Amino acid sequence: MRRLYLFAVGCLLLLTGYGQFKSPVLFYRPTHLKDSLVKKMQLPKIIQPVSLGRMQKTTDNCTAVCTPLPVKWLDIKGERLNDSTALIKWETANEINNKGFDVERSFGNASNFGKAGYVQSSVGTTASARYQFRDRNDFTGISYYRLKQIDADGKYSYSKIVAVKGYRKEEFASVYPNPAQAELQLLLNLSKGGTTVLFLYDVNGHLLQQKQTVFTTGAVLFAWNVRTLASGTYLIRIFTPSENFLSAKFLKN
Repeated sequence: MRRLYLFAVGCLLLLTGYGQFKSPVLFYRPTHLKDSLVKKMQLPKIIQPVSLGRMQKTTDNCTAVCTPLPVKWLDIKGERLNDSTALIKWETANEINNKGFDVERSFGNASNFGKAGYVQSSVGTTASARYQFRDRNDFTGISYYRLKQIDADGKYSYSKIVAVKGYRKEEFASVYPNPAQAELQLLLNLSKGGTTVLFLYDVNGHLLQQKQTVFTTGAVLFAWNVRTLASGTYLIRIFTPSENFLSAKFLKN
């Protein structure tokens, strides 16, 4: 019986060209072949068959399982619709395990991103899906947007960054978020840099706070702590270096 095994294995090695390659030829042996005989014959490493349901690549040290990405990005675009609205549009394909998208925005640079909104996924679609998000944005400089794609298990990935041109206006003031709770961001576009005076009034016209600071020309951002203010409507007036008065209203929750 042992001679029969030796003869069969020898034929198999000849058919597979074992002697022509430096690396061992990988093959499958019958399960009833005795381990002692295999060891004595110094047969090469045996690779067991794997399920066709998953792609598997075997190396000397590890096994890597290939799984599909949750989302395939096809396109993302940004454009300004009017003086107060930016539109972000994107298209995806093969959405697997995708929960949705955070739309993130950064004013004036492509590094300080914050969440502008959220869009629910078209769950489970293998065809292409199109989305859009309208963002209230009257920033005069360039705004940058990106998408944070979130999986159902909490993992996430980012899209590429797109730029949206600003709304051109000589001088203006706006605030966000509105309503505000703890901190208000005052966004100014100034035609001239220099000392700027900020006034905070309540709904009855009483002056509550006054601040003075130096701003540069162009778009500037100023953080105002409103945590201690009572709920209600307030008015901010700004006396600019070009001797103009700007104003912006906000609601405190």
